[in-house]
Amino acid sequence: LGAGTTKHSIDVETGDFLRLNAGFGDRDLAEARSGRRVVKTLDPGIPQEMVTVGVTHFQVPFDYYLERARSGNLYRPGPTLLQFGRFSAKPSVADMKGLTLDPSDLEPLRDLDPAAGKSEQAGKQVLVRTIRDYQNSGIRSLEPFRQGPKGLVVAKEVRALLANSPYLRHYGAHVEDYVANYPLREARGASEYFAWAKINIGLKKLIRLTKVTVWELRNGSRRESVMVTEQVYASRYFQASLQVDHVISDASGAQTPSIYLVTINRGRCDLLDTSIGRFLRPVIMNRTRASTARTLDMAKVTLEGEYQQR
Repeated sequence: LGAGTTKHSIDVETGDFLRLNAGFGDRDLAEARSGRRVVKTLDPGIPQEMVTVGVTHFQVPFDYYLERARSGNLYRPGPTLLQFGRFSAKPSVADMKGLTLDPSDLEPLRDLDPAAGKSEQAGKQVLVRTIRDYQNSGIRSLEPFRQGPKGLVVAKEVRALLANSPYLRHYGAHVEDYVANYPLREARGASEYFAWAKINIGLKKLIRLTKVTVWELRNGSRRESVMVTEQVYASRYFQASLQVDHVISDASGAQTPSIYLVTINRGRCDLLDTSIGRFLRPVIMNRTRASTARTLDMAKVTLEGEYQQR
């Protein structure tokens, strides 16, 4: 996918950012500039954290990608993303019509509310309440939550993850400030929504709630966008997760409009900070890298194919 020798435009600033925050070298940048997909998993030196970085090139216009990002339909269901949807401005159980909750999905929800394990309807009601509480209080609403064998305080893990993600400031102090202090800060022109997903990862499926915020940035004549996806709840594995997707219009002058996507996904998982987790870390990193590569490849095929069929 994206193979070839055509040179595209990754500007010096983005290249320096990838060197500093993603461990990219000259070879990685050359691969990316040729239009090839590059994915790396990084060990940040924090036992319970892992970082995955990907760069790929889409032959679609910037406005087309931005429209898809704002509407929440960038990706299609597949082997990894089994089910997904977005909540309305006033979240309700009806927004999760396409979500199926199995008994193994309901069991972790008891940590939020013992009643959640009684039925799919009860589980969805707890998920909706979790989103509404987050809308009102942000990270503070997660302070009562405990997760994992160690009973970690989720809010504390989220704040630690943000503290270890200084690269957010690369996209503007207002982005970093808004994410850390929601809902006390204004989004400054961004569009946002909450979403749910059922994901095939590990030995058991993962139910995940997220908040997605999309900004359009201006950097001279170049058009950019940054989409920040914050985890509000995950039924297992991750106490905190933060994904940043940076989209840059390709200014190489090619006849076909195109963009670059730089994605950084940082997660905290208490399993990684155990004896078995440390032993399995290389395996987990390899699988995560492969999963990210598959997701980016599928997104490329889907977005380019659907754009061409318009």
